Amino acid sequence: MQSEEAFSPVPTVAAVDRKPYKMETLREAYQMARSNGGAPGIDGGTFEAIEESGAESFLGQIREELVTNTYRPMRARKKEIPQDGGKEVQ
Repeated sequence: MQSEEAFSPVPTVAAVDRKPYKMETLREAYQMARSNGGAPGIDGGTFEAIEESGAESFLGQIREELVTNTYRPMRARKKEIPQDGGKEVQ
């Protein structure tokens, strides 16, 4: 018989960590970014280029990198935002 402490209805960190690896999750994230007109990445990659070479293959590669812990996102773009008074904020 298991104690109540052994069972938790709240997902563990390990369970939550696995969700991004699911193809369903990756497909949904891709569609969300695609539908809101996501801008090209810092590498200049576009949705059109991804789809030309195969979105499923692209998502599969990302999944593999997530599973093997070799995924390394590219650095974020810096965008200067003009503010009132002439100064810019990064």
